[in-house]
Amino acid sequence: MQICLPGAQRSLGFSVIELLSTVAVIGILSAIMIKVITGVKESSSDIVAGEVTETVNLGVKKFSQIAYNITTATDHDSADDETAILGLLQTRDVTIPGSPFVRPDWNPSTSSSEEDYRIQWAGQTFELLKPGTPGHGLKVDFQAGDYN
Repeated sequence: MQICLPGAQRSLGFSVIELLSTVAVIGILSAIMIKVITGVKESSSDIVAGEVTETVNLGVKKFSQIAYNITTATDHDSADDETAILGLLQTRDVTIPGSPFVRPDWNPSTSSSEEDYRIQWAGQTFELLKPGTPGHGLKVDFQAGDYN
């Protein structure tokens, strides 16, 4: 049972001030979250690209321990050296235990765009080129579109 005082009106909705306050709070929280999410995306890209580089370098290390050291010269004007080394690591050779050393279905494209993450052959290992760094290399694809 409700008791209503004489002359008092019941409020059936929200006031304009309550609605504006709620919208303002949601807007402020959204602005903060956009900055946080952007930072998380950038740091996760760094981590994934670093993991790709470490995986390929692990393949180089295992290949060198079992077969021979890779002595392909560095060519910073093209990605031919990276492509040749990757092909060597992806080859299944029954005379070399543990081969292939890198997934054979990984077919990265090459890139010289400073907007891309790339891995570049540095003489004995691969190094990661982050966006803003000039040079050619194997492009790191974050959508896994480089698998067959």
